[in-house]
This record gives sequence, C-alpha cells and structure tokens, in this order.
Amino acid sequence: MSILLSIIVATRNSALRLPILFESLLKTCLVQNLEILVADGSSSDRTVDCCNHYSLCLPINIISTTDTGIYDAWNKAVPHAKGLWTMFLGDDDCIFDEDHFNSALLLASDINSTENIDFLIFSSAFDYPRSSSIHKPSYHYNHLWRGMKFAHPSTFIKTTILQSTRFDTSYTIASDYKFFLLKKLNVLIYDRIVLVFIGSNGVSKTRRLLLAKEVFILHTKIFTNPIKILYLPLRIFISSWLNSLLRICPANLYLPSHD
Repeated sequence: MSILLSIIVATRNSALRLPILFESLLKTCLVQNLEILVADGSSSDRTVDCCNHYSLCLPINIISTTDTGIYDAWNKAVPHAKGLWTMFLGDDDCIFDEDHFNSALLLASDINSTENIDFLIFSSAFDYPRSSSIHKPSYHYNHLWRGMKFAHPSTFIKTTILQSTRFDTSYTIASDYKFFLLKKLNVLIYDRIVLVFIGSNGVSKTRRLLLAKEVFILHTKIFTNPIKILYLPLRIFISSWLNSLLRICPANLYLPSHD
C-alpha cells in the first residue's frame, strides 16, 4: 500500500511535548496510510527514546542529526518523505479530532487521483487544550503580502513540490512564508474539517519582533510598493506591542507556518 501522507515533525528536546501529538495520531483508523518523520536536532533529553517507544505502534522514522533550525530540519526530512502529500507539525501541535483527520485523509486520497490540486488547507483550533477558538482559513495568492490567513500545520502539500525546492535557512521564522509568496499553488480550502490544535510555543508566537524583522527583509526583496513592504511587518509589530502591553494575543493577525 502506498503512503498517502508524510508528517514531518522537527524536534529538539521535545520529550515532554511529543506524547500528546503521538497519542492524537494513535486515534486515527488510517494510520497504515501514514509515515511520521521526526527530524530531531540531536536532542539531549529523552526525545529519541519517546519516539522509539511510540514507533512500536506508529510508523515513526527518526532522522537524528545536528541542524541549524527548523527549516534546516525540514530540508533534511523532506527527501525522505514517501507520501503523496506532506504536512508539517510542531512538536506541541496535535490532531484536533480523529474523525476530522480521517476525513482529511480520505479527501486527499480522492483529490490525488481526480483533480489538479497541489495544496489542501483546513481549519485550525488554537491554544490546546482549549478548543473554543476555531480559525477558518482563506487563501488569495495576490494578497499574501497581507499575511498568511491559514495555519501551515493544518495543510497538506504535494510532496513532489516540496522535493523540488528547499526552505531558505537564512530565515529563522519566515522561510515558509517566503515559500508561499514565491510559489503559486493550485489550492482547495476545506474549512469544514478542523485538522490541528496549534500549540502556543511556536517561534512565530514567541519571537514576534524577529518575525516582523524577517518579514520586512523578505518584502524589501520581493516588492517595490511601500504599502506591500510595510503593511505586514507593522501589523506584526503592533500586535507584539499590544500583546506585551495588554497581555493578550490578538487572533489571526499573522498565522505563519510551523506553530
């Protein structure tokens, strides 16, 4: 049986967080259609032991090597992916619900054989274990300069597309945003499926000022219109300032990638 979905998880010292993710994947009835590629950055805790433990019941392949960050880890894992589709999960993310996840897999299987679709986008839930905040995505390629209105973990992308390019490791946070800015994809949004609980410890949530800086640098390289250059970096900066001032996290101002 061919593998339908490769799940790439970049880790470093994640032994305490990974069990929640793995337990959520154990609930799917289509586990035989998956492979889980754990790109571990030479963890010094029991991350590898945790992966070995769950590999008894999940199809986990550990790629343990030194890396320079999440995008380097992804670049090292993608060539190993055998699935028709690939998704990227953070070590503190988890599957929202087994029925929704199984529905997403069935949809991906049907679309792969019948339609010219490269990229599937699903809804997301935020702040696990609280499930009250559901974000329905949108995607307009010509408006991506305003920010990603979808959460990267709640997406499937054709593996062949990923294997024909690499994430730019000169960026710490914004490389997948660059990928989507430069790569126009054939997209299907299926917002009735809530795919992933997005963890709260992703670097794009905890390092907002660096995110604003990287987005500004990226925009200056791609755009000439000052509105397109400044709009999103300023929005991220303001949201970071409000967050520190009011101790709140404004929802959906920017939803990058690997959170």
